[in-house]
Amino acid sequence: MRRVGWILGVLVLAANAALFAVAADACTRPGLRVDVARGTTGAPATVRTAGQTPGVTRTEWSVRYRGGFERSVGVTRLTGPAQDPDHPPCDVRLHVGQTLLDDGKASPGTVAHLLRRELDRALAGEDIWGVGRFREVSYVAMRWTDAVEGGALRIDLKVRFSKATVPVTIYATPEIRDRVLRWNTDTHASVKFQGRARNLFVALFRLQDEADDIATDESTAEVRRVTDALNEALGAPPPVELRDGRALQVLYCDEPVHVVDRTRATISFAIVPLDRGEPLPIHRRRTDESVPALDGAAPLTMDMDLDAINAVLHFLFATGALDEDIERAGVKDWFNEAAMVKRLLSVRIDELRLAMTPDVALHAGPAAPFEIAAEATLVLADGDTVTPSRLFGRVAFDLGTDDEGRLRPRLQLTQLSLSCEPSPGILEPCYGAVVEAARTHAPQLHGPVADAMSEQFDAMLRGRAFGDDGAYFRVDEARVTVHPAGASGWLRVRLGGRIHAEID
Repeated sequence: MRRVGWILGVLVLAANAALFAVAADACTRPGLRVDVARGTTGAPATVRTAGQTPGVTRTEWSVRYRGGFERSVGVTRLTGPAQDPDHPPCDVRLHVGQTLLDDGKASPGTVAHLLRRELDRALAGEDIWGVGRFREVSYVAMRWTDAVEGGALRIDLKVRFSKATVPVTIYATPEIRDRVLRWNTDTHASVKFQGRARNLFVALFRLQDEADDIATDESTAEVRRVTDALNEALGAPPPVELRDGRALQVLYCDEPVHVVDRTRATISFAIVPLDRGEPLPIHRRRTDESVPALDGAAPLTMDMDLDAINAVLHFLFATGALDEDIERAGVKDWFNEAAMVKRLLSVRIDELRLAMTPDVALHAGPAAPFEIAAEATLVLADGDTVTPSRLFGRVAFDLGTDDEGRLRPRLQLTQLSLSCEPSPGILEPCYGAVVEAARTHAPQLHGPVADAMSEQFDAMLRGRAFGDDGAYFRVDEARVTVHPAGASGWLRVRLGGRIHAEID
């Protein structure tokens, strides 16, 4: 009997095993495997496409399993009209503030102070018939004015000679044509002879007009030396030098220079995206051309819309600078050396590279006004198994500077997806637990990433000099505000600093 019971037990166990195999086979669902080119999935899947058009769109295929598990894969595309390198959008506004020209005292660090010193040097030793030898430029005042059609820079001078003082008024009207900035000048000088007897003598013999003409000609000649130097220096904006010899090309736009009386002049620029075969940055085509109202005075203020920001990101991506930043930040090492990964997982990541130009867009949610979306390629190594993969993420963000002028980004990860690509164009879900863990621990990265962004911002602007060795504007502080609006939005950078020159 004991042997019969044992045999019956074995038969029951075998029957259960057979029934389980049949049931398991009946319940087995094919795994998710997407052939992107053919559009086949290998399993019934839900397809969702999300994102902004124009901008980054993400198509995902997902399968939900019993127990609440879901696995998904996806592809990322930049959709919509792209920026044209031959006709880049005018997406930067540079506001040249009155305080850069003149603080009312022609103090050191202003253009007025530099002009006085240049004229003193240029006129030294001059001896003009009727007015005598040059002594000094005794007065300089500069201001933006809308008294002239189209707006102009008004310059008032008093040039003192041994026999007379020559008041000079100059209107320098900026004009941009064929992407070249020129200053058209109109100068008038009126000689004021010293002493009543000398004034009477001039009036009696009607020499005043001749003296005025001579003084105007001489003054105009000297002023033109300065404006010619300005035209030479500012005729075309120089490339913006970035690190490691990279230079971003910038162009003037053929748009009028907008002058606000005694306040500022605004010049429009275009940033030229590189055309190296990669997808070019998106052109969102603002419907509202206005920029946010300026609150307070700053020597220089720069407004960039999202097209400009994406053109800069595209340049950094196309030249490899962003990949260098990723390598320098140690993102790969941060994952591989994390205590949880080393203790619980055998998988490691390598060869992390951006696969597309990151794109900044308005963010629809309440977390922050903007978001950045990016996709990277990487290799997942699990022992001897090596799998190419794609990692996609969206981060909502806000930017601002603290009282000390340090950039303080606020970040929130809103999406993170991993798709393995065992062969080109074939996507499979993988390492779902790793992605979930990364999502859970993402807030731990916000602080280090924000600090890295702040350091990059400081390195890019604080202490930066714009100009040449003869005269340049050095940035002492930079403050950032964001202004979402319309289909794009603006990033504003206010630059504080002063002009430095060799003659100082």
